[in-house]
Amino acid sequence: NYTATTEIYTGCRSSAASDVYKRQTEESQTSETPATTERSSSQAELASVDDSGFATWASGSGEVWANAAALIMNNGSEDLFLTDVTFNYADADGTPVATESTYVNVIPAGESFPVISQTYTDLSAAMPVTLEITAFADPEPFFETDWIELDLGPTTITPDEFFSTVTGTVTNTADEPLDFYEISCLLRAEDDTIVGGAFTYPDRVAPGQTIAWEASVEEGLIEAGAVTAECRSIAELS
Repeated sequence: NYTATTEIYTGCRSSAASDVYKRQTEESQTSETPATTERSSSQAELASVDDSGFATWASGSGEVWANAAALIMNNGSEDLFLTDVTFNYADADGTPVATESTYVNVIPAGESFPVISQTYTDLSAAMPVTLEITAFADPEPFFETDWIELDLGPTTITPDEFFSTVTGTVTNTADEPLDFYEISCLLRAEDDTIVGGAFTYPDRVAPGQTIAWEASVEEGLIEAGAVTAECRSIAELS
């Protein structure tokens, strides 16, 4: 019952508009991390990767960590619910070294939605790594829900030696209070490439209320050149 799209890259961006797409982009990494080559493939399915990127960096403990973000595209005419997204990191021989899985609650028909993945698995022995992203969408999901998109104000990325953040405001556009909802942000460099992402679960917000929110930004994403945040938030209604 599932359709799948597999995207393989090492920090590049991809487009679902073409069946096979290759592009070289500048890799954003710290000097402690080996450079990574880049390639991607794209196949138009019910759900696909519209744009993506990731960064690796050396942590304070000497381990190499990674943060990735992708825009998952709904290519259909119906909303998608609980789309599974898997991020697989592999070494130069193609051997898997880390796997992170998550899901997107709602992707509106014909639109794309950001999904964020973080791995704290030490990748130092596997560098340079490649990243394979697979999206699974069920055309007849067992679970559907009413939802509403929340209004997000301008965002600001604030670098800091100890705790970098992305901040903004969110307005509840629903007729009911929201206690649990997520804000997901793609972080982009000056050349508009995605270098990773950040997310947060803000405080309770009443109907029509606007509140401030803050999400932590991994140190490696600042080093990778993150300067702008592109965020969305869709809340499920009771």
